[in-house]
Parts: sequence; C-alpha cells; structure tokens
Amino acid sequence: MGVNARGELATPSNIFDVGWYDASGKPGQGGTMIIDGHNGGPHVLGVFKNLPNLAAGDLIAIERGDGVVFQYSVVENKTVLLADSDAYMKTAAQSPVAGKESVTLISCTGEWSQQQKTYLSRQFTRAILVD
Repeated sequence: MGVNARGELATPSNIFDVGWYDASGKPGQGGTMIIDGHNGGPHVLGVFKNLPNLAAGDLIAIERGDGVVFQYSVVENKTVLLADSDAYMKTAAQSPVAGKESVTLISCTGEWSQQQKTYLSRQFTRAILVD
C-alpha cells in the first residue's frame, strides 16, 4: 500500500486485512516495516482490535510469502492523538533500537468521532526482530 491523495498512509479496504506500506522495510532485509490495519467496525472486531493490549516483550510473528516466519518483540505500544499522529510517523518509521530490524503496527483506536468519521487516536506498536 502507498499513500492516498491526501498524503496519508493508505489503509486496507476491509477490517480483516493488513496493509504493508510499500516504501518501508521487508521482513529479513533490515529497516523498519510499517503495517497498518483496522480495529474494526461498530459490530465486528477488526484485525488490530486488540493491538492496544500488547505489552513490552510480547511477540509478533510475521510470515513472509515464502513461508519464513520472523518474530518481533514489542518494545513500545503508544496511543497518539489523531492530531499528533502525522508528526509521530517519523518516529514510527525508525527502529526503536538503533541498527535493529523492526516493525511498526498502526491502527485507529480510542473514541469514535461521528463528525470526522474516524477514531480520534492512533495506536503505534513498535517491535524489534528477535535474533
């Protein structure tokens, strides 16, 4: 996935898929992957609904298309107000531990704004590759 017409990270078209930001890293190749997904809708849980519940040390498994699985250990799980989320993307695009491959998972969270048709916070979960 790329960015939309407003320059924002594009999101998957349904709540059960995740989207890999195509300008970010890939599993096993260093750098930082950015993956986003929805927390759900009013009646159905999405793929990242429980993202805010992850804690430091929890493991995230990512399977590459060739079947190789990579394990990442959560370092930080932070809720950021929607108004501040664009500025936080610079941090999200970098590894929380210099020189370590990492992944950042992003989802909407918090209170729903009927007026804005979105949640008012974003969840950023950052994790590093387990050697």
